[in-house]
Amino acid sequence: MRSDLDIFERNPDPALDEIIELAAVLSNADYAYLGSMDQNRLWFKSQFGFKGLEQPRWSTGCQRMLELGRPLLIPDAAIDPHFPPPGIPVPGTRPCRSYAGTLLVGPDRQLIGTLAILAEQPNRFNPEHLTLIEVLGRQALTRIELYSRIRAQEQAQRARMRTERALATERLFVAATLDSVPALVAVLDTAGRTVRMNQSCATLTGLSLADSVGRPFVDEVLETEDRHWVAARLREAASGQVSGPHETAWRIAGGNTRRVSWTLRPLKGPNDEIQYLIVTGQDVTEQREIEKALHS
Repeated sequence: MRSDLDIFERNPDPALDEIIELAAVLSNADYAYLGSMDQNRLWFKSQFGFKGLEQPRWSTGCQRMLELGRPLLIPDAAIDPHFPPPGIPVPGTRPCRSYAGTLLVGPDRQLIGTLAILAEQPNRFNPEHLTLIEVLGRQALTRIELYSRIRAQEQAQRARMRTERALATERLFVAATLDSVPALVAVLDTAGRTVRMNQSCATLTGLSLADSVGRPFVDEVLETEDRHWVAARLREAASGQVSGPHETAWRIAGGNTRRVSWTLRPLKGPNDEIQYLIVTGQDVTEQREIEKALHS
């Protein structure tokens, strides 16, 4: 009987308590409750006139109603063979002879719970009282369904927050890892725009991450004569090809340039599509100057 719309998932609710009290007052009942049954017990979510939390389900009017599968009116349980001779037991009270109950049926015909009124005297309730608690039962069910939607939204929000925290931690870890690498590293999107660069790359080029993010890498870093053919290599990398090593001049702060040997690699995402282009390079300016001096 317990379902995704479990009425016992939350703390006591004043709105449900008010519905149960209204059912008792309007029907002149001694007791009323909103309950749900598991395999052996009837559990009370909201109750009026008694303080019990649960009882064995087999001697209750709700058990008989569940067997019949429809709202149930019992004029006198003391003469009904389905119940003990004194009547229907209620925790902490005298047995009840009058009972009226309705089923709370949710989406997809799921049985969510029961709403019942009881009285110690026989013949306390009539079909009009049964209609009344059916109306109040629908109000209670609407409240319970609202709880379910709120709970689902809260769970989704908590899951989203956990994911966001995990992603933030991962970004910090990746950033720290990139910044610890002495090589020049730049992460580009598939259109060749800068996503981030490590500290070594930022220091060499004189570009801050705020200044470079979203801007074309070739325009920010390379000399004019190299931009056309490097743009072609970016398109090849976006299609899955590794390119390099290449060697070009990179612009640095102050308008000067440095010779950089670099490689371009595609990086696939979770869906196996190219998500980023990774530029890794090494400043070879001093090495080239030494080679030039040795050959001069």
